[in-house]
Amino acid sequence: MRWYVPNEQLYMYRMKKKPPSMPLNDCIVQYKQTGDEKFLQYFLHFYESALNKRTEDFCEKYGRLNHFQDIKQVIVTTLITLIEKYDPDKGASLITYIEKYVVAAVHDYIRQNCGVLCISEYDYDNLRKITAIFGVLSEATEAERLQKAMEETGLPEKAVREHIQYSEMFQYSESLRPAGGATMRTSIYS
Repeated sequence: MRWYVPNEQLYMYRMKKKPPSMPLNDCIVQYKQTGDEKFLQYFLHFYESALNKRTEDFCEKYGRLNHFQDIKQVIVTTLITLIEKYDPDKGASLITYIEKYVVAAVHDYIRQNCGVLCISEYDYDNLRKITAIFGVLSEATEAERLQKAMEETGLPEKAVREHIQYSEMFQYSESLRPAGGATMRTSIYS
């Protein structure tokens, strides 16, 4: 997914001059003890690659690749909000401490701004089958692909069309790629 996200969004917290090396949690402990925001900047600088990966995971899971920057900011805002409540003496790192809060905040963001798509495991399996059919039969007409998907899954046309819409939302998801590596990038509506 990295090719899809502009560098400005990937490296929002990169400092021009590399900060002194220190463990992530030490940056937060120093920030809490001194109130000096440079330690928070150090933390964000060092944490950004993991933050990007976490953000990509959320974007892919919910099929919202165009919300990368917003979801990344939700995670950072949650982190900054919870620093005051965080107690390093309890043994957990800040990242571990905030995990459930981050998940809840991202779910709230998705619900409020994107809508949520939930499908059952059975439907997900059908979604993978239909995506594979459309990827493998790329030379066939849209009608032929639709017919083949209906035959393979046993679903009516309306259900297959709904699955096709879902697949477009998750078109960059690795778990939906057929064996040949192609993803379904075409719509039967085009």
